[in-house]
Amino acid sequence: MSRWTWSIIVFSAALSAIAVAVWQSSSPAPENAPTSDARDPVIVPKQRPQDSDQFVGSAVCSECHAEIAKSYATSSMAHSTNAALTATLREDYEQKTSFDSGHGLQYRVERTADGITHHEIGKSSGGDLYDRNAEVHWAIGSGRRGRSYGFEFEGMLFQSPVSWYSQRGIWDLSPGFSTEHPNRFGRRLLDGCIACHVGRANPQAGVPDRFEHPAVLEAAIGCERCHGPGARHVQWRRSAKPAEQTDPIVNPSKLPIVERESVCDQCHLQGVRRVLRYGCSPYDFRPGQRLDEIWTVFLEKPRKETSDSAAPAVSQVEQMRTSRCYQQTSGRLGCVSCHDPHGEVGEQQRAAYYEKRCQACHDGQGCSFPVEQRNNSPKGSSCIDCHMPRLMAADIPHTSQTDHRVLREPKPASSTHAASKSSELLIFDEESTRVPEAERLRARALIQLENLKGTRNSEDAEDCRQQLRMLATQFPMDTEIWLGLGTASVLLNDTVSAETYFLKALAASPDDEKAVEQLALFYFWKNDRTQARRFLEKTLAQNSMTVENWGRYTETLSNLGEWSAAIEAAEKGLKIDPTSIQLRSWAVSAYRRRNDPVNSERHRLILEQLVESRRLNALERDR
Repeated sequence: MSRWTWSIIVFSAALSAIAVAVWQSSSPAPENAPTSDARDPVIVPKQRPQDSDQFVGSAVCSECHAEIAKSYATSSMAHSTNAALTATLREDYEQKTSFDSGHGLQYRVERTADGITHHEIGKSSGGDLYDRNAEVHWAIGSGRRGRSYGFEFEGMLFQSPVSWYSQRGIWDLSPGFSTEHPNRFGRRLLDGCIACHVGRANPQAGVPDRFEHPAVLEAAIGCERCHGPGARHVQWRRSAKPAEQTDPIVNPSKLPIVERESVCDQCHLQGVRRVLRYGCSPYDFRPGQRLDEIWTVFLEKPRKETSDSAAPAVSQVEQMRTSRCYQQTSGRLGCVSCHDPHGEVGEQQRAAYYEKRCQACHDGQGCSFPVEQRNNSPKGSSCIDCHMPRLMAADIPHTSQTDHRVLREPKPASSTHAASKSSELLIFDEESTRVPEAERLRARALIQLENLKGTRNSEDAEDCRQQLRMLATQFPMDTEIWLGLGTASVLLNDTVSAETYFLKALAASPDDEKAVEQLALFYFWKNDRTQARRFLEKTLAQNSMTVENWGRYTETLSNLGEWSAAIEAAEKGLKIDPTSIQLRSWAVSAYRRRNDPVNSERHRLILEQLVESRRLNALERDR
């Protein structure tokens, strides 16, 4: 059986060298490894918010702000996430409930009084091979443009491979999914996703991407996302003699410009790369702060071409910054200059409402385009019809968004945005940012590291490693830096250093999932079966949904001669992803070796049908 892909590091050239290297039982410190130096500044994580018990929930706010709550309930943000079964019904659960996506896979949605289930059904000429399914618990998105779905499993949240696209009225694969990748039900919903799409999550303290039960405390984006925790405000309002002189609630409209815009930017400014500052969590932002206290956001350098017909789905802030409307107001023009944060404009009122907003600055100027031509224009006759047309979202299929560049004469083009190399990136508001220089260097180094996974350039890898070594003296407990050093060392075939750095990452955070998995992968390729088994068991205990690790664990156990345990592991992996050709092939051979012809034949028949189904789909795709 061929070795499983080292999917985390993704450096195939370096791995070939690792596999044939001569390994030593101990790992001496690598040459030029960072050492402690009292002269070096040591950066410690910033203090995390201590007000998690101060949230009261939007229902409490609505007791006094009933009219605002009623208006806000019409907005998309008020429906950002809902329990799947009780979300406002926008999907078709009657007629179009299934679709084929290639590779012999069919997806089907099923809604009953008890719940909603998404199915992946393996098809073959002989019938259905399997039905992999999950009951979805959360509908993510208002449904006006579309919806994705999440389900909880062992303290984690995962995204379903099935999404609803309202603008076309179809079910299809979720954004970024492909039938060519394994285990379509294994995509984690990470803290960065949940922090923006969920009103208030219930994360495990100090453990990234894991949640207490229930995982969601308030589903939709609520009052406290923009106004801050409300307990002190409620107490202040209800007290006959308030201890504080001023209302402690945050009113974004009274904040300085940067802090005001940060309230919206916390979710609507993604940039091309966004790096958490050291010691921060995506849940740390509080209204009244600047976004750069939590994130370092990178943008592309401005380009001469500004007439793309497609743009990333969350790029409105960057678009607006390029507009003359924004640039000529010295930053006074912001999100709420045009958008009502407590409501949403209906489609019928949309043109008149936003034209009035435009006239707030352009009153009396009128439109230079002749009236008769405006009235006959297919674009429409309002300001936004001409100057803010719909753009397709480049990273989300079947959807569009409003162009926020406010161009005088928008001209469609075919180019789309793409993430750039770190040398081409600028920090958002770099001239005024308060991100310290060390944090900027750290963010750029981590981005460079991410780019290395695609380029595999050894010269860049050495440059990145030198930068990370310098940063390790300032961030000695930064797991991300130690993992980065290990990854760069793998690319450079420096296996001794790689092991040392990965172990330092684990020492900095003993239960960090990425550190544990990296060591599992590292020792698997080192062919250190004892250590590989130890860390594979630990990483599978943390996340049992990664089929590749079940494959590695299966191979490790079989190499140790533990065939019964290996077969059990293979069966568990095939429950996670029944389409795994490698695990299925291994099971055929393993059961035959164990003199179990019934199970060997069972797996052989499924394997044969999977291979044939993929062959036929490949032929169909190439026609």
